[in-house]
Amino acid sequence: MLKVLLPDNHHAERSYITRVLLEEFLGLAISITYSPGSGKTEITLENGRQLFIDDHLFHAFPTPLSYLRQENIPASIARLSRSGCPFLPEEDLPVIYGQPSVFTGAETVHCGVDIFASAFFMLTRWEEYVREERDVHGRFPAKASLAFKGNFLHRPIVNEMTEMLWAMLVYLGIEQEREKKPFTAVITHDVDFPLQWRSPFSLVKKLGGDLLKRRSAKEALRSLDSYMHTKTGKEKDPFDTFDYLMALSEKHGHQSHFFFLCGGTSAFDKGHLPPGHPFLQHLMKRIDERGHIIGFHPSYHTYLNPALFKKELELLQQHSPQEIRCGRQHFLRFAAPTTWQLWEENGMAWDSTVYYAEAAGFRCGCCRVFPVFNFLNRQTLRLREVPLTMMEGTYLNYLKFSPEQMMEEAKRTLEAVKSYKGTFVLLWHNSVINLPEWQPYRKVYEQLLDL
Repeated sequence: MLKVLLPDNHHAERSYITRVLLEEFLGLAISITYSPGSGKTEITLENGRQLFIDDHLFHAFPTPLSYLRQENIPASIARLSRSGCPFLPEEDLPVIYGQPSVFTGAETVHCGVDIFASAFFMLTRWEEYVREERDVHGRFPAKASLAFKGNFLHRPIVNEMTEMLWAMLVYLGIEQEREKKPFTAVITHDVDFPLQWRSPFSLVKKLGGDLLKRRSAKEALRSLDSYMHTKTGKEKDPFDTFDYLMALSEKHGHQSHFFFLCGGTSAFDKGHLPPGHPFLQHLMKRIDERGHIIGFHPSYHTYLNPALFKKELELLQQHSPQEIRCGRQHFLRFAAPTTWQLWEENGMAWDSTVYYAEAAGFRCGCCRVFPVFNFLNRQTLRLREVPLTMMEGTYLNYLKFSPEQMMEEAKRTLEAVKSYKGTFVLLWHNSVINLPEWQPYRKVYEQLLDL
């Protein structure tokens, strides 16, 4: 068993991140004690050798929550290179807290990188609480993040730091075996619009957009033709792609997770159907019978509204043939740690919201499922975050990528997740499959599942 001696303050924060990296990610047996006056984390191996990790954040703020200030976010990022540290899994490592230095001896390793404070910074998202920047949807923007400014948003640096930590322990002769976890994939679909032609008004609205906004008579005729064919039973509604999605997942041995929007009063919620609607009742029954997962997609205003969140969840649960245990916030609206606390208090097992809509990458710096920490009440929650890795809309709506560019970027991200035996979480909306502008991208989705 590893003996971990932590500085004697911020017990909840230190215990959380130490256990996540050593127990959760590496699967090691540890015991934790605290030492007053220590400015380092000391890890003593079974053979008596020691790893010392410098403390560059919490020791300077002895009282709880006193570190939660914007000025405590680094203004710039140093880099530790592999030439100066043989323990790195990549060519370099962005150093959030600490110094880019590691010193080795026969019996000890001294690490100047504050691995634990850096990982805590990324996983808890306290950065988003102390920064005021928000976009038009009240979301923390990617460009305001340290990861974007420091050019490491595209890297799962918490996983990189975990590998560095393991490599230092191996150098010192650790006797324990690390837990070996396989790469996994989670396929998800946010059901914002179950049907395109919900009513005649849906057609009127679409025709208005075709003629007035897109100025395309051809597109208007296509919409009218689709509406008539759907209503006469000649073809499925264009958004009813659920059998296709389930069949493709089944072909590759996956479960599809369908997260249902089932309420809300904003303009961004108007595509939903109530869960008691006959179409949704039949759909959820099919999903359940085929062994796929029904989840929750709380509406636009729920991320800060406990009563509305609870009301919508109870409504969905009332009509679902499965227990609702997972999901994602609509429009990826998220406020740390309040939104996580909502999911916790409603008994949810996992959330998969934390991703930047406008910039692909690792918002938490992590490609592994991890337990959530509420940094305001200083508690480790039962809730787990399953970080979203890729959303199709990022690449077309925001980045304006071609299918070829999207596939190239998806492959790079997928390989990064595979290299750290992480979980690749894919979001592909049911409603984009048959849209004309999205038709060329269908092959990207199919190829991704092939990979």
